[in-house]
This record gives sequence, structure tokens and C-alpha cells, in this order.
Amino acid sequence: INWLRSYAEAVALSQSTGKPIVILFTGTGWCPACMKLERQVITHPEFAQAVGQRFVFLKAEFPDYSEPAVMASPYKPLLDRYGIDSFPTIVVINANGQQLFTVNYREGGPQAYIQELLQ
Repeated sequence: INWLRSYAEAVALSQSTGKPIVILFTGTGWCPACMKLERQVITHPEFAQAVGQRFVFLKAEFPDYSEPAVMASPYKPLLDRYGIDSFPTIVVINANGQQLFTVNYREGGPQAYIQELLQ
């Protein structure tokens, strides 16, 4: 899976392909659940095979959860727009930025996320 870092790039790709955008709000340097999600789901071949071709992927990485760092993040407007209050959270949107659904952190490995994303 090619995780983009630019929201504008993700939207452009979504518009050109017609694929929805999966935004992963994460803090892999400080958030234990984020690290676990990365290890058990995001980097798992089963996850990539099942959903890799169906979505555009954007990783909104917050390397530091201090208020100044969050306020300075290029992803801060997305946090506000989609009402993100916990990490990790996955939001699926269309090319117009309309929220389709949210997937909060859960146990169950790749399968749980694959089912949720393909609903």
C-alpha cells in the first residue's frame, strides 16, 4: 500500500480514480494502540491484498501529541473537520471530502479492518 502524506495529492488521486480515501490518524511514535495497529494490520500482507487496490491511502501522522505540535500539523484541519478525538482512527471519505464512515481501533487483526472497510 502506498501511503500518501499529502491531503491534496490524495484528493487528486481519488478524483482521477474514483476510489474513496482512507485517512489513518495515527501517532506511531507515542501511541501504543497505533503501534499495534501498524504492526498487526497496516503492514500485514492480507490487509494490502484485500483493500490495497480499492482505496487511496493517506497517513496523517502526528509524531508528537503536544498541543503546539498538533496545532502546527498540516493535518490539524482534518482532525477538526472529522472530529477525531482518539488515535488511531480511520476515516473513509469521498473525493469531495464527505465522510462516508469511521473505523475506530479494535482487536481482530487484519480481518476485522478488511470487513469494516469493505462494508
